[in-house]
Amino acid sequence: MVIAGRYRVIERLGSGGTATVVLAEDERLGRRVALKRLHPEVGAGMAERFEREARLGASLSHPNVVSVYDVLADEDQVVLVMEYVEGRTLAEVLIEDKLTPESVIGLLRPLASALDHAHREGLVHRDIKPANLLVRTDGTVKIADLGIATGADLTSVTATGIALGTVAYMAPEQLEGGRVTGAADVYALAAVAFEMLSGRKARTGSTPMEIVHRVATEGPPDLTEAWPAAPPAAAGVLRGAMSAQPAERPSSAGELVAQLEEALELGSGAEAAAVTPEPMEPSAPEPMEPSAPVTPEPMEPSAPEPSAPLPAREQTAPMLPVASVPTRGTEAIAPTEAGAAPTATGAGLPGTGAAPSGAGAAPSETGWAPGSPVGQGHPARVGAPL
Repeated sequence: MVIAGRYRVIERLGSGGTATVVLAEDERLGRRVALKRLHPEVGAGMAERFEREARLGASLSHPNVVSVYDVLADEDQVVLVMEYVEGRTLAEVLIEDKLTPESVIGLLRPLASALDHAHREGLVHRDIKPANLLVRTDGTVKIADLGIATGADLTSVTATGIALGTVAYMAPEQLEGGRVTGAADVYALAAVAFEMLSGRKARTGSTPMEIVHRVATEGPPDLTEAWPAAPPAAAGVLRGAMSAQPAERPSSAGELVAQLEEALELGSGAEAAAVTPEPMEPSAPEPMEPSAPVTPEPMEPSAPEPSAPLPAREQTAPMLPVASVPTRGTEAIAPTEAGAAPTATGAGLPGTGAAPSGAGAAPSETGWAPGSPVGQGHPARVGAPL
């Protein structure tokens, strides 16, 4: 199947309530792209938002934002042509890997940079969540799905009372239909950080309405309840970032990450494990060659100092050389069968290991060290979240 006479469809990557995402080959430029195609039953209002997504995405140029290449119509359907990101969503990473505090910060820094860039351009994402954060196979993290984003100075096309996004990560003012600014993205990033550190969502409920009710009636979540070993300072940073009052949150995403990084350093060490690391398969140590017993060098018997002869009854037998004293052979100790003690794995989003555990270690199949590629696990090719 070829779309717009140019994009040859390779396979479907996923489908949601409003659109289907497919992997395609741009036969003109010879590169792979992700095509996000709106479902035919979606109304004109959604199509308008869909096209606006393309304009907003194309206006941002940042290494940690998924690029939007084009928007086109095919058989009366709107199609977005986007950068294809091969890797996993952060949601998949959180299921498959354990993250250390260092790897969490390593992933959050570029995300904060991208958000602050968008905010300076007058754009608010409004739907920051793990499913919209893509981690490439080389460890690069990117923000995707600007379909919810609105210009801070524009009236939302979706001002119909329908709350877009995922309520578990949405700020109170967003849930209430109030004015949404970059502070809502800071709140959402804090909720994502909470989940990365503890392995649990900051807000839970059996239904979206239950979550909305809890946000309205309860204070900010406490990280130490989800992660008892959490440094109190880190819990305080996230409480402030998830305050019901936008003015009480950090002034930028970058400030949030800087505060959290400083707070986590206070809790470094063995107590920083948030999730028990997965033990590695023990391997038997290689047997060591037994060392040969050491035979003492014979000593020359020393001649006694001349002295007056003793009476015959007091004379003693001459001293034997040390070499003539029988010695016991040294038995070689066989190596034990025990394997190496399990070690905490640690690297990617920036190492993985305990989520979070102590300092990250060398990259393993389940994680990455800070600044190195994310753990691959079983990589799924991701074009763009729905």
